[in-house]
Parts: sequence; C-alpha cells; structure tokens
Amino acid sequence: MQPADIAAARALSQAQGWPHTEADWAVHLALGEGRVATLRDGNIIGTLICWAWGSETGTLGLIIVDPHYQGRGIGRRLMSDAMSNFGERKLQLVSTKAGMGLYLRSGFQPVGQILQLQGQPGELQQPLMEPRLKLRPIAAEDLHTLISLDKAATGMDRTRLLRHLSLEASGYLLERDHHTVAFAMQRRSGKGTTIGPVIARDQSDVKLLLCKLLTGNPGFYRIDVPREAGALVRWLQAGGLREVDSGTLMQNSPISLARAAPLHRYALASQALG
Repeated sequence: MQPADIAAARALSQAQGWPHTEADWAVHLALGEGRVATLRDGNIIGTLICWAWGSETGTLGLIIVDPHYQGRGIGRRLMSDAMSNFGERKLQLVSTKAGMGLYLRSGFQPVGQILQLQGQPGELQQPLMEPRLKLRPIAAEDLHTLISLDKAATGMDRTRLLRHLSLEASGYLLERDHHTVAFAMQRRSGKGTTIGPVIARDQSDVKLLLCKLLTGNPGFYRIDVPREAGALVRWLQAGGLREVDSGTLMQNSPISLARAAPLHRYALASQALG
C-alpha cells in the first residue's frame, strides 16, 4: 500500500460503514506497513495494514475485501502475506463477525470482546479524588513514562505509536504520591474524538481520567473498551455513551501479550492499533 492508495482504501472502509477519514488511513499507514489486492486494471479490492510493535509483537487491522470479490481467497492471501513477514511475532487483531472464519483458519483464537461505545457524553458520576492523587496534562517530557506504562499493560513496545500520539493527541496523567500510575489520551479521528489508549491500575483511576477528558467538553466521542470492564462500561453508558458495535479480540498465541502486571489497558488506541 502506498499513500496514493488511501482514497481507494477509504472508499472500501466507507462501504463497510466505518468512519475512517483519509487522514486516519494516512496515520495508520505511516505507523505500519500495508498491503492491497488489486484487479488487473489496478482497482483496489482489498486492504490490510500490519504494525510491528518491537521485535516480538504486532497487530493487524483495516482488513477489508470488497463484498463483490469475497469468497475468492483474497482475504486469506492478504493474511498469509502479512503473517509471513511478521515471523514469530505474537499478533493481535479485533475481528468482526464476518471475519471470524478467516482469522480462525489463519491460526487466531478468541481471547476477549471489545465494545465500541460512542455518542455525546452527558453528566458522569464523579469518583472521589484522594488527597494523594493529582491529575495533570501530558507533556512532551512524559513520553518515556507513557511508553513504560503502556508496555507493562499490553506487553507491546508501541514506542512509535506513543511518540506520534504525544505530538498529535492530548491527555492527562494521574499521579499517586508523585508517581505516574495511569494515563488517558484523545485525538481527532473518525466522526469526532477518539479516546485511547487508557492505561490504569483500576477502574477508579480510569473514571478520574475520563471525567477530566469528558466533563464540560461537548461533542462526539468514541471509546473501545474490553467487555470484562463491565462496571466501567455501565458507568459510561449512564453518562450518555451507547454501545453501537462489538468485536472479538483474537491472537495467534496461547500466551497473553499482556504481562502479569498491576496495569491494564482499559481503552484501545484503535481496534487496529490495539
């Protein structure tokens, strides 16, 4: 995939009902390596982008085949080509219902569910702010801290992603006794603002960060959260966000990418980027 392919790729995603803009596609491609399937006349009928996060892990996403050409092995060839270039990396993706069969045949197994919540937030129930806690905006000098917290929660070295977001996104850190223990980021994407990644120890810390991002800030928001964070999901729904879709988190290794750490990923940067 080349930058000149982005307009055609966006047309494919629009036909799926996905809200990605050409700018969203450009960012995803710049951070990863894309593949396209074309007809002999050059028209693009399939896409896939893969992202290598360090030497051991990666994610796959934006996997689309034009409905008129499905069932001809195009998705399988895109997956096979991408995975052959990934070597022995542990890979992760979020599957639609339509893509489940392809990913199962490619060696992926379900490990969880991701819920897509979106809408215009209303009044959120405010959690208590302990005296030992402090919220502050993310600054440029926090990059290495963000990378460390993200890696502890996800098991992936997403330095390139966090470096990009530190320049293009905004967000907040949560400090406990002067030590950073959580962060949340947001950026313009799709129909409005996408929140993620959100890395924290527990849901109480997440709620403090999300209240800071959402309270008094009207507009359209999207956040992709694990289904198992049930209390957080219900809290967001009570605050005006609604579940509009869900996907299956899958990986090609029986060993979880995330380490046994006290930190957890409570919102994805995107379903493609993890």
